[in-house]
Amino acid sequence: MSAVIEPTEPLIRAVLDLRHDLHAHPELAYQERRTSAVVERELAAAGVESVAGLAGGTGVLGLLAATDSPASAPTIALRADMDALPIHEATGKPYASQHEGVMHACGHDGHTSILLGAARTLAHSTRRPNNVLLLFQPAEEGGAGGQKMVQDGVLSGKVLGKPADMIFGLHGWTTLPLGKLATRVGPMMAATNTFEVVLEG
Repeated sequence: MSAVIEPTEPLIRAVLDLRHDLHAHPELAYQERRTSAVVERELAAAGVESVAGLAGGTGVLGLLAATDSPASAPTIALRADMDALPIHEATGKPYASQHEGVMHACGHDGHTSILLGAARTLAHSTRRPNNVLLLFQPAEEGGAGGQKMVQDGVLSGKVLGKPADMIFGLHGWTTLPLGKLATRVGPMMAATNTFEVVLEG
């Protein structure tokens, strides 16, 4: 896809409103029922074909078929994570978490809203040379939601008939200037893991 689509002010406002709504209603891994319903509603409003109930019940997959030769066009998958973290929010923002002990502290509210904005933009584009899969993944925070999405066949074409030729995701990075992207080959951002230390003697 070579055309650059400039976001409109109404689209930017809609994405921000979505993000604030999702931020106020965070849900933990595999509990993203409200978030999943919001995703389904927004995809339907944009005219995007979708399947819900994936990866344990809350994953959603959407498809925008190519406008030029959809049968032979490569398929690009775009992915966003939806789950929140078991963290108390004390920001005082007007859209702060309404669920005690649960917060969107890793930006998944933003990731989901951005992908919904991209879905709306691409759905209204007059030319789409690629098929586009829209993956809304539950349980990214240590819950193996991505693995369950793959096992359900979202990348193989089992779900909506289009196997992914490539997949892209993003992660918000507040130190980057507005309008800039950062990428590199190999690992880029930090991750967390757990390990056990056994002391003997």
